[in-house]
Amino acid sequence: MSTTLTRSRFETACKAYIAKANVENPNSSSSWSWECHPTTKLGYLTRSVLFPLRHMDPVVDTDLEDSSYELEDPSDDGTTSNAASHIGICTSRQYVAFHPTFRVPAFYFTIHHSNGMPLSLDEIVRSSLLRQHTLEGTERTPYSVGDPGSPFPMLSQGDHPVFGTPFWYLHPCHTSEVVAEIMAEVQQENWVEEEVLVRWMEAWFMVLGQVVALDRGVSKFV
Repeated sequence: MSTTLTRSRFETACKAYIAKANVENPNSSSSWSWECHPTTKLGYLTRSVLFPLRHMDPVVDTDLEDSSYELEDPSDDGTTSNAASHIGICTSRQYVAFHPTFRVPAFYFTIHHSNGMPLSLDEIVRSSLLRQHTLEGTERTPYSVGDPGSPFPMLSQGDHPVFGTPFWYLHPCHTSEVVAEIMAEVQQENWVEEEVLVRWMEAWFMVLGQVVALDRGVSKFV
């Protein structure tokens, strides 16, 4: 299989991925849905995730020891030693859209406080939306986070390929190579096209999950 996708194969892959996920876990609170732009008819995956924002006590998990705030893990039942005081709800609108240049899926998102104010980049990187270990050794500007020697920032703002408006996004420059390595290990000769595409998307989400905490937060349907 090619290491990149066409737009039509991206659409097929996303729809097949959703169908499989709905069968395997129909009650999942993190479900994605497929939507199309009303004018261009270009499609994308989307979901809206709620995060309680809380102030952390000084003694916290070592993965977040430099943070004064985190987006709460919904599995926390409030009985741990790191008691927290809720100070608001954040909403992250998340998208998986086809990147026309790199020809792979790309992750775009917005994240706002309950009053509609967007989180600053500093608040985003100190939250639990991103996995903290991926930020080690990175350099930060007011609008991007990345490795000093990389030609592209890991996280920056760019126009959404469907909406044409600025979003935060993870740069997809190395996506095809990483997913190709995974597929080379798992792909079976007897897989039909749709199964190959589903596994491609599963591999992509696995890679994304190393950077973004996709399992945190509670989805809401809008």
